[in-house]
Amino acid sequence: MRGAPVRDLLVAPSITKKATVTGTVRTGSEVTCSAAWSGYHATGVWSWLRDGRTVPGATGTARTLTPDDYTHTISCRVVVGNGAGSVGSTSPAVPVGAGPSPKAVKAPSLSGTPGVGHRLTAGHGTWSPEATSYSYSWRRDGKAITGATASGYVLVLVKADRGRKITVTVTAHRYGWTNGSATTAPAAVH
Repeated sequence: MRGAPVRDLLVAPSITKKATVTGTVRTGSEVTCSAAWSGYHATGVWSWLRDGRTVPGATGTARTLTPDDYTHTISCRVVVGNGAGSVGSTSPAVPVGAGPSPKAVKAPSLSGTPGVGHRLTAGHGTWSPEATSYSYSWRRDGKAITGATASGYVLVLVKADRGRKITVTVTAHRYGWTNGSATTAPAAVH
């Protein structure tokens, strides 16, 4: 009598370590899904979930979080199978926080003549990651100038500015990231 066919001896896989998300869970960061299993010829299929729903195209063990993930929860799932069956494991859901603030790779700047009766204009500089909007705070000797906060604000220098230093603090905004800010070099008014 011959032995039982191999397929009859094949056992369905089992999860030996549940799925877990590791890494800094915030916009722009890469997170990893890990799990372990046993079973002859068992292979795993990975997926990522946002608020419990599968994220289309997110099928690897690692994923970079996007602004679409911000304020939602993410989790990962692995389904392990072989010829005898399959088993799955889904990680606990983790809330996605705001990414790090954009950094000025080219500092904000002032242009124009820093003299009474002339105009100074603020340039927002270049940011990484790229900002989607900017806000401005004009300052005279480090103190905010009332009403001088509009985007692209142009300051007309007056007598009170003579001998003072004018700067602009530019704040870079990008959804899903913490705001970043940088200040121009001071312009001494003559």
